[in-house]
Amino acid sequence: MKRVLALMVIVLAVATSCTKSLIVPPPVFEYKAVYIVNGGSETIDIFNVETDSLDTNAIVTGNTPNSLKKFGDYLYLVNSGFQGIPTIQKIDYHSNIVVDSFVMPQGSNPWDIAWDGSNFYVTSYTYNRVYKLNSSGAIVDSADAGIAPAGITFFNGKIYVVASFYDLTTYTADTGYLYVFNTNLQKLDSLALFVNPTLIADDGSNIIVAGGDYTTGGGNLWKINPHSLAVTGTLALTGVPGALVVKGGKAYLTGYTYYPTVVNLSSMQVLNTYTDAPASMGFMGIDVNLNASKIYVAVASWTDANYLWIIDAATGDTSSVELGNAKGSQIVKYLEVRE
Repeated sequence: MKRVLALMVIVLAVATSCTKSLIVPPPVFEYKAVYIVNGGSETIDIFNVETDSLDTNAIVTGNTPNSLKKFGDYLYLVNSGFQGIPTIQKIDYHSNIVVDSFVMPQGSNPWDIAWDGSNFYVTSYTYNRVYKLNSSGAIVDSADAGIAPAGITFFNGKIYVVASFYDLTTYTADTGYLYVFNTNLQKLDSLALFVNPTLIADDGSNIIVAGGDYTTGGGNLWKINPHSLAVTGTLALTGVPGALVVKGGKAYLTGYTYYPTVVNLSSMQVLNTYTDAPASMGFMGIDVNLNASKIYVAVASWTDANYLWIIDAATGDTSSVELGNAKGSQIVKYLEVRE
């Protein structure tokens, strides 16, 4: 009897396997969009690249947004809190909903944010500190970070902070510094830079720093060995960059009245400067798509029309999307969402 039952089980299993349908995974949905943060209206517009459509004021920001970064499955927007509360907003970019908000010390003017996979690190421009936050957004530590620290990044297990040394009492710029911290916020090393550095990124091998003095109109781009802090390349810029993106061995820069510029980081030479867009309105933010074929630039105005300019990196051809009046469009983030 047991043998008969065993044979029946085998026959049933064979029959089931023969009739089992092939499981086909669902198609991957790619949502390609450009997020434009508007400092004047304190909103985020979302331009859908695939449908060529604009979702105006899709997300409400905090007071005076400063920086937008993507870590894991979320966007993190740093709000300086001018005439309000300084916060870090956690945005679910699948739904474009603010799911959390981390409150920073009043008056701290948070500038930029980095992430080590577990904790966040936020620079305070006015309190001259870098704050460490846990995954829930609670402040667990802080450390001195020079004067007016701005850009920050996490690279190869260390925190790199650019201190601009801009004097907020006299409104004058001075020689800035690069500081290196471990994840416990112990200062490990420092390097004197140029006047008023504010931007930092990495190219996978080097630390890239940019900035400059608006009173003289002079900007700089430096390439730095992250281990020895030896300066391995410099480039004097014709204007002061206010935005920096590093992808594919190239640096993409733009700034107020400074045309979008592409620099080869290996040779530290300018590859292209795109002069067709109206620089007089004030370039504020820049990003590129994943294959770096399109450059997206925010042209900001706090009184007149704002635009998202789309530049073909190969041909220089441009098109534009009008965002609205007096919005102060200043931060650009290209994003591909895969469902």
